[in-house]
Amino acid sequence: MDLIGSHAGGYIAQEVCRHATVEGQRSGSNRQTGPAGLAFVGVSDKLLMAMRIMEENVEFPLAMDEVAQKAGVSRRQLERLFASHIGLPPVRHYLRIRTEHAKRLIEGTRMPIIDVAMACGFMSASHFAKCFRIFNGMSPQQCRARVPAWVGPGLR
Repeated sequence: MDLIGSHAGGYIAQEVCRHATVEGQRSGSNRQTGPAGLAFVGVSDKLLMAMRIMEENVEFPLAMDEVAQKAGVSRRQLERLFASHIGLPPVRHYLRIRTEHAKRLIEGTRMPIIDVAMACGFMSASHFAKCFRIFNGMSPQQCRARVPAWVGPGLR
């Protein structure tokens, strides 16, 4: 996308992202991100499995008992794994995954904020805004307002 942006302009690169279902353009100097669990490879297969399950179930979040069951551990064991390796309870980590996904959607798509909230498993706009602010230090609307003009018309 950085190559397309340098040849055809930022707006064209963003439109290619939109049509390719990519969540947004990043600079060629920015490191490409992978799944969050890659930092924990070799630590615990069960932890990685639980993190993967959470990342794959953003729109319709699972209960922690269900995440634990799918990962092959008890809920208490899941909580211990997250406490020792992540430093957060699994529920809080799951919420962070969902709000990070929401931020990428806000910055990289034209989706209305309420649609972003729904796509990230939030049933209430006020709960979404509160959680988003906790993890990002700003409201979803403030985040959207920071999106550069090159993203194209109709974003705001």
